[in-house]
Amino acid sequence: MTLSCRILLALVPLFAAAAESAVPPAAVVRPPEAALVGDVRLLVAAAPGLGSIHGVAVDEDGRGGVLITPEIVLRHQVLGRLGYLVGVGLFASAHSLTDDTTDGTFVYYAGGAQASAGLTFRIKPGWHAELRALGQIGRGALGFTPEDDDDDDRRGAVGRYRAVGGLGGVAYTMPGGLELAGHVGWQDVEGRSQFAGQDTIAEGRGLMTGVSLGFVF
Repeated sequence: MTLSCRILLALVPLFAAAAESAVPPAAVVRPPEAALVGDVRLLVAAAPGLGSIHGVAVDEDGRGGVLITPEIVLRHQVLGRLGYLVGVGLFASAHSLTDDTTDGTFVYYAGGAQASAGLTFRIKPGWHAELRALGQIGRGALGFTPEDDDDDDRRGAVGRYRAVGGLGGVAYTMPGGLELAGHVGWQDVEGRSQFAGQDTIAEGRGLMTGVSLGFVF
């Protein structure tokens, strides 16, 4: 055997190893999506603040709100990519209004039960969009925090709270089941409370935006 043949034979394993490393890894194959799936999720959103408080004289100088809701949502595809969803859960919310007259802040704190229903659409594997009506009912109370730290906070009696609205979102589900989503919607809220000897109704409406983290099962 000539020297050149021996060199070629010695290089064959190197060429084979280089060819194997040049082959791209196989793409991750996502298993077929079931027609009926559920997810447990936690939604954190910026909610509308209070626009008015009937029974208390205020001069608005800013508003804001927050909503936190753990829930279970079931999604069912019935017409190709189109389907429906239903959800149940709990909520905790706070809607505020800063009073220019007193330089203090009124906040209506509430908590209770939540239900939702709407439509869902599979965009492509792993991605889906949803649009749903959202309703909340519970109990809450109006509170006031003065700007002067030397003054005490005031809290009203607990009364009835309700909120209705709509919420849309786009979600991505990772192969392991972890789900991330962004949401935008509109909400109208009303909370009752007896505050400083007066029956008050705190109202607010406006845009709602948030994110959710969940797990699909």
